[in-house]
Amino acid sequence: MLALPPGYASAIFPPAGIAITAIFVAGTRVLPAIFLGSLILNIWVGFSSNHHIELFEFGVATLIAIASALQALIGGHWLKKNIGYPTRLDNPKDVVRFFVSAPFICVISASVSVTGLYSFGLISQGSIASSLAAWQLGG
Repeated sequence: MLALPPGYASAIFPPAGIAITAIFVAGTRVLPAIFLGSLILNIWVGFSSNHHIELFEFGVATLIAIASALQALIGGHWLKKNIGYPTRLDNPKDVVRFFVSAPFICVISASVSVTGLYSFGLISQGSIASSLAAWQLGG
């Protein structure tokens, strides 16, 4: 209900943060699960809007899954390098680093995915900014 048309971008999307945290804690061994989870979700989104899955919908889902996995990989490693693991985020320096890093990490999936949706003709040029904003807010 919160997703913007065509249904791929939402202003609230906890799985993005969970994926980044999974890489932060468990490392790259969880990357295939992140990719697969995103792929399945986005195949479902494509199916929900068209009531069928063809190569086109699968391509869109794959692009978004790659963007999601890339964001989790880069974000998790960035946080581990700059905050350290394990962390309790109990000092101001680490908390500020986390809050400053989070918006930049969220640009990764938003940029790749929205560019792909535009390239696939699923969003118009006029809706790129609102899709980017919603996608980045959602993670």
